[in-house]
Amino acid sequence: MAGIISQAQGAPRQSAPDGQEVAQNEPVKPQNGELDSKQAYDIAAGQMLNFVYDEAGTQALMSMAQAGSDPGQAMARLIARLLVTTEQSARMSGQKIPPDAMFAAGMEVAAALSEVAQSNGLLDASNEAEVTESAFFDAIALFGQEAAEEALTDNDRQAYLAMIDQLEAMAGQAGQSAPQDQQAPQQQPQGGRA
Repeated sequence: MAGIISQAQGAPRQSAPDGQEVAQNEPVKPQNGELDSKQAYDIAAGQMLNFVYDEAGTQALMSMAQAGSDPGQAMARLIARLLVTTEQSARMSGQKIPPDAMFAAGMEVAAALSEVAQSNGLLDASNEAEVTESAFFDAIALFGQEAAEEALTDNDRQAYLAMIDQLEAMAGQAGQSAPQDQQAPQQQPQGGRA
């Protein structure tokens, strides 16, 4: 999959409790039931990806798309629902998934749903990166609206906004650094017409 989602995927950066980044191999001690980013990412992404690649995930995506949503909106709604469910599950077990882990897991799920949508004829390869990125941003916005007030603190919401800003900046830089022939199609001379 081409696009900013695939470029930004992978394990999340870990943040120390005071907000400073730490080395990837250096463990972050959980605070107030908060899992470290790597562990939280593995759990959240694993749960959501198991659903996406299961027949139930495919059926959920197909039924949302058939209910009148375009594929991107169906993907956004399903990603948001998975994020909310994962957050609620963690909270009910006395844990908290840090925003960077949830954000990274959401990107992983967006990429997986894009694959499922393409294999089921909902998405065309020519526009999948654009649709998937839009679906991811919409999903994070829906997640912020639907997550229980006690689930996301003001600091969590600010962290999500900062990650969205960073991802959008990466997308802008990627668009600016693309070769000229990829930014806009060049017109070809057409057989001697004036």
